[in-house]
Amino acid sequence: SVSRIFVDDPSLTTVLDKDDANVAYLQATADCDCEYTVRAITEKGIVEKTFKTTGCVKVTISGGDLLVEGSTFPVDNEENLTEGYTDITEDKVQNPSFEEDETYGQVSSNITASGITYATCYTNSVSASNAKWPNVLPVAGLDSRLYPLWRQQLLPHVLHAL
Repeated sequence: SVSRIFVDDPSLTTVLDKDDANVAYLQATADCDCEYTVRAITEKGIVEKTFKTTGCVKVTISGGDLLVEGSTFPVDNEENLTEGYTDITEDKVQNPSFEEDETYGQVSSNITASGITYATCYTNSVSASNAKWPNVLPVAGLDSRLYPLWRQQLLPHVLHAL
């Protein structure tokens, strides 16, 4: 969808309706009954409307006009990335907490990288098992017979995180 509703105020949190590009929800975060201006591209061109609120409003493009009405801010239902999967870590990895895994090496007091000094961090002491995936390090104790299961259940989340 194409955004047709615009606001330029750091004290407003704005969310477009996921199903309708003609609707946006604006949540005031300032501690006042402030005045705000919203602009939209309509069939009559660019129109603007000024309103006051201390809470949330729903802005709708209707025809060539903007309608502003009180509303509740939509709650984002976060996707549960573990739903439908079985956690096999405790059963199949010798070191499920990864605290003693050789991958992490020793705790160091100061590490400097790209001119920035980081205090108290682990340094990697093993290299990646595949040059194609330099950020994916081997896990000591992972049963290689589980790789098909690992690929099916864990790899999509690892790749999503990268």
